[in-house]
Amino acid sequence: MGNILLGIGIIILPLLFAGVLIGFIGTGNPSIFYKAIAIAVPTPITAENSFFLYLGPVMYLLRNKRSWQLLAVAVFAFLSTGFNFSSLLSENTQWMMAFAIIPLVMYNGKLGRSMKGFFYAFYPIHIWVLYIIASLLGVRA
Repeated sequence: MGNILLGIGIIILPLLFAGVLIGFIGTGNPSIFYKAIAIAVPTPITAENSFFLYLGPVMYLLRNKRSWQLLAVAVFAFLSTGFNFSSLLSENTQWMMAFAIIPLVMYNGKLGRSMKGFFYAFYPIHIWVLYIIASLLGVRA
């Protein structure tokens, strides 16, 4: 029961701070309190991924209910479209997160082969390769 209350608190607290921020924005005179909240507390209006801030806590709350987790991913993917279906392939590709349902369905709950060393090397190497390709193509940042 304690974990559920913690999860609900994690979901509701950013909404409360977002309401406070909206109140300060509406006054046109943001105080130091507003700036502190905007910097220190992720809210749906200040976080980079807006409402995706809630996907983590929702997945945690549903950790023992796999089918509900899959439904949550699908709902978040649908909400990411912003109900603007004309730009799904050109501007907004976040809806494709629905394809994450496939490996989630296939996961059997057992630890697989460790590939930690591969991923430690892959990340910096692929960034270097992309940088070299961009340099050869004349792309300037």
